[in-house]
Amino acid sequence: MFTRPSSGNLAPALLCAFFIAALVAPAAHATADAPDPVSVLGYYAQAFNDRDPELIDVLYAEDYVMVVVVPPQAEFIDRASAVDASQNMINDKEVSSLALTFEDGYTVAEGTDAGTWRIEDLRMTVAAEFVEGSRMGVPSHSETGCSTLYVRESATNEGMFEIFREVMFEGVGCEKK
Repeated sequence: MFTRPSSGNLAPALLCAFFIAALVAPAAHATADAPDPVSVLGYYAQAFNDRDPELIDVLYAEDYVMVVVVPPQAEFIDRASAVDASQNMINDKEVSSLALTFEDGYTVAEGTDAGTWRIEDLRMTVAAEFVEGSRMGVPSHSETGCSTLYVRESATNEGMFEIFREVMFEGVGCEKK
């Protein structure tokens, strides 16, 4: 059902964009002297809104895995495929603009391993506008989805967080609050 997008096929790459969060306010648990794991969302938004494919490579940990849950199945997508899909969409000349937003109401919880966190109940919407005459055949497209990000402080980029697991839910998860 989910295939690795090619640079010539934007529709599957749009599915990848669901997993991207946009501009957020700092979480209430952040302190002035401690980095905030929610800061990863701002960088994620920056990567897409500024069309910065290199930032995607920085944000996805070396052991990054995406899990797409569509009951009764779950699909695993490796880091290379996820990076390719995201970078293909960012670099696609037929996409004139990307807008990535999510609703308030996400939660941040400490992970099971020390120094890890889960950002849960992320309801996201990605909207893309296409250049006139694009192969998509429509002027714009948007999708809304739900995911959980598993983050930790980056070992290679001080003060930044990286995403090591991303779970996207279709038809389950993200209860409306």
